Amino acid sequence: MADVTVSTRCTSFEPDGQICRLTGAACPMAGARSFRECDDSTYLAHVSMPPDEFQVLLSAAGRPAVGSLMVRRCRRPELHQGAVGVHVNAVLESAGDEAMLRAEWKMDGSVEYTCPATGVRMEWREGKFIPL
Repeated sequence: MADVTVSTRCTSFEPDGQICRLTGAACPMAGARSFRECDDSTYLAHVSMPPDEFQVLLSAAGRPAVGSLMVRRCRRPELHQGAVGVHVNAVLESAGDEAMLRAEWKMDGSVEYTCPATGVRMEWREGKFIPL
């Protein structure tokens, strides 16, 4: 079973300018830090399944989501729009976006994640991350 820790700050929130990375407009939720009230908010889940580490985006309801994801590569942050997650183990060892996860939404509500760089796979099912 995976160890999961979910951030409380929306991944689309740009703290320096207090703006939304999706719209470019001022974030109306920033003052009260009530990000979960925004329908477009996403949150970074740190998923640990040794030896693998992932960062996956979840909606306010705790379901897999697509959104903005900041990835650090050699101390340089890279913003990825339309992302679902990243295989942290592969970030420094892969070129381009190969470490970014690909997601396949299934008819039963589960989501299968695959890392193109490593071939590592995991599944989200009923609120749990499961190695495949």
